[in-house]
Amino acid sequence: MATITPEAPALTALITKIKEAEPGLGIKKVLSQIQAQEPSWLVSEKRVKKLMSEAGIATAAVELEVDESVPVSHIDTTVDVGTLTNGLVKAKMINKVIGKGTKKGFLNSK
Repeated sequence: MATITPEAPALTALITKIKEAEPGLGIKKVLSQIQAQEPSWLVSEKRVKKLMSEAGIATAAVELEVDESVPVSHIDTTVDVGTLTNGLVKAKMINKVIGKGTKKGFLNSK
């Protein structure tokens, strides 16, 4: 049963030890490692994130490999879709993989 709230230096030391052993772990997995190693400690994900950030050991964003089999979308800004469709269609970028035209009144377009 978690009943002890550890002091920041002790928690930071354990976080550092965990990250040195497995640098690829994110905040949630570091928290689960803390809970496994110190089951009596009461620690929140928010606190782990804060201490990791303060100590400069926060997980860096991992760049994803480009999968050439997945088409990548973009909006051609040289084409005025609104003018071509008399204002009925508005180009909307969702992300690099998903792009779609939305028809006014058909989908929730604003």
